[in-house]
Amino acid sequence: MEAFHKGVRAAAHVRSRVKGGYTTIPDHMPPSHRFYAEWNPARFIQWAGKTGEFTARLVEEILSTRPYPEQGYKTCLGIINLTRNYDPVRVEAAAKRALKFRACSYRFNEINPCLRTRPAAG
Repeated sequence: MEAFHKGVRAAAHVRSRVKGGYTTIPDHMPPSHRFYAEWNPARFIQWAGKTGEFTARLVEEILSTRPYPEQGYKTCLGIINLTRNYDPVRVEAAAKRALKFRACSYRFNEINPCLRTRPAAG
């Protein structure tokens, strides 16, 4: 694949033969995208683990069910960032409930019902 700017070739990439695959040269990415390119599943699981074991397991489950883990990054960030508005204990309880019932585990907007359900005492 070649990219041209004002009639001059600006870049050339080898075409991926994998359906839905892509090839990217990091130097051709804008700085903001390079930052995201440094992310990986282990990093998300580690971030989620700061909230708790079940949050880490939920993130791991989400990433493992996507054809490409990168497709789950936004969902995982949403779950990790729930601790900005909810107590980490609530987020951890919601993650545990999501894993148990598989009712909330794949889409961020489905975890909210788990957060609205108060965790059992003890």
